[in-house]
Amino acid sequence: EELVLRVQGFLVDTSLPPLRRDQCVLIPANTHRIIDLKQSVTITGLGVEPFDDAAAAAMVIYNQFSAHLKGHHLRTWQPEHANAHLSLTFGNRYLTPVKFADGEPHGDLSEVVDPFNVLRPHLSSQVHLQENVVEYWERQAHTCSQRSSFKRIKPDTIMSGTMVELQVAFTVAKLGRHDYIFLPKLRAICILSRVV
Repeated sequence: EELVLRVQGFLVDTSLPPLRRDQCVLIPANTHRIIDLKQSVTITGLGVEPFDDAAAAAMVIYNQFSAHLKGHHLRTWQPEHANAHLSLTFGNRYLTPVKFADGEPHGDLSEVVDPFNVLRPHLSSQVHLQENVVEYWERQAHTCSQRSSFKRIKPDTIMSGTMVELQVAFTVAKLGRHDYIFLPKLRAICILSRVV
């Protein structure tokens, strides 16, 4: 189980699927490094207090992990800045080493992430698990009522400047014997407004 939180903001930068040959996706020559490929988004609140509070909360979560890992080294993490405003980056790897996949549900790599078969031919000891899946949604406002509905969308329709709500989680991953890294994890993106 994990705690999934929501944070709203404006997209500053995106690196989202699908993987395409013409986008210069560099498949590492060493297939063991293919595990590092990921999708990510950076959002900002443009100085509004609720976003700055969310960034402060992320820092509190980082500090909790740091206190829990006494005797180990948690690499430094802090919110970034974009155009003089706080920003947060969330990502999720496309793949997981097969040794960690025992009994875990698999995701469909071909439909959203790799429909052009750029990545799949290079897989050897990696799998795309449900843990690696990011969902993409858009809110549909109905003019005749106050209600909204949500529809699934393709990630290549998500552009910088869009107002979004992210579902995110936080975890740490072990790197070596005593080093850990703090990972703000992307779970879902929902477009709230394309008008900025």
